[in-house]
Amino acid sequence: MRKKIELYPDLFCQYSIHEYSDELKKMSEILEQHEEILDWVHADLLQGKMVSYKGATGMSSEMVFRAAILKQQRQWTYKELEFHLADSQSGRAFVKLPFGIYYSDSALQENIKKISFNTWEKINIILVKYAEKKGYEKGRTVRVDSTVVETNIHRPTDSSLIYDCIRVLSRNVFLLKKLNKNNHLQISKLKFSCKLAKNMVLSILTTNNQEKREEIYRDLIVKAGDNFNQINTYIKVAKSLKKSKKVLKIIEQLEHVKTHLEAILAQTIFRIIDHKVVKSEEKVVSIFEEHTDVIVKSRREVEFGHKIFLTTGKSNLVLDCQIEQGNPSDAIKFMDLVNAQNKLYERFPRQISADGGFSSKDNVLNAKKSGVKDVCFSKRCGLKILEIVKSSYVYNKLKKFRAGIESNISALKRGFGLDRATWKGLSGYKSYIWSALVSYNLTILANKV
Repeated sequence: MRKKIELYPDLFCQYSIHEYSDELKKMSEILEQHEEILDWVHADLLQGKMVSYKGATGMSSEMVFRAAILKQQRQWTYKELEFHLADSQSGRAFVKLPFGIYYSDSALQENIKKISFNTWEKINIILVKYAEKKGYEKGRTVRVDSTVVETNIHRPTDSSLIYDCIRVLSRNVFLLKKLNKNNHLQISKLKFSCKLAKNMVLSILTTNNQEKREEIYRDLIVKAGDNFNQINTYIKVAKSLKKSKKVLKIIEQLEHVKTHLEAILAQTIFRIIDHKVVKSEEKVVSIFEEHTDVIVKSRREVEFGHKIFLTTGKSNLVLDCQIEQGNPSDAIKFMDLVNAQNKLYERFPRQISADGGFSSKDNVLNAKKSGVKDVCFSKRCGLKILEIVKSSYVYNKLKKFRAGIESNISALKRGFGLDRATWKGLSGYKSYIWSALVSYNLTILANKV
């Protein structure tokens, strides 16, 4: 049975003498004051599993949680995390690994991914409440801003998306032939191979002649269409095989490819052949991370991921994060962010500062009605300074204060991996973001202790 915590501390789990080790030690002391965190993590790790009192215990819930914090804080891959947990004295002490116990990168990945984004969000609230109790952050003066966190996809083009479909289809046909050991079913070869598709995609990317590019695209659409017509045959063959996890996965993948290849071919014909514009919300941008949004901002490069709204305070702690689907305007989200602070602290902030994108007369009036004394935007939205804040001094002070959130976002993107979420699926995406925010907040708190 998996343990929640190692009851008996290992004598060999000692921190080395170094400033980073001191930081880890302080982080550990903060976590030890909140035992409820381990109850939530333990529930996630045991979800859907029967409790057994026999066999190996594996990683305790505390080890999994602390390993996740360490990975996000240092931005290590799972392979690097495996090495540092085997090699680093302070790393082992923080994770509380007993002497002679090691875990592979696959075991670390399997366990860490089980912690849900709801649990990470609740942990962040615990840390914010702890900061309030200790007097590090009162939440009286806050600043808000939005940014985009990319999903883990390549830059989407119609040709590369077609190639992705053919690549996945080719792999599953190979697995299908491998499972068909007795050769009692005739599995035909793909009419259009993965190698040929790749060569055509490269030709499209490298040619400068628009007519030639369109000609290659037409050929690619026709040949990919031939493969699309074969998918139903492969699905029938897969369903006739003996049911197993591998066969069911192949069927799922083939149906997945069929759905997306049809949509991508239609999209390509519409754009390349008919020369029409596809709306950003209707575009297929990935067959792997389908939840990805196309984020278009004026005078900026198009980004692929999700828009997130962050609220930080004077301590630089991230007090709240809202992950959105679609591309909502900043102004629409402003009161949601204000109300979230009321929910968190059971009172509205006294002062709030935001970027010009959030500015509107309605937002100022609604915030003032809620009890916010000073509302400062980079753009004054046609209102006089004394209508939004009590003096010019306060307005200038809040404008300078707002600029600090840019450095918070920069630190999160450069130091905690918030430029691109690398975990799969929408729930994995959210878990990645929240785990990065928890690691960031924990690091800030450790440096304040």
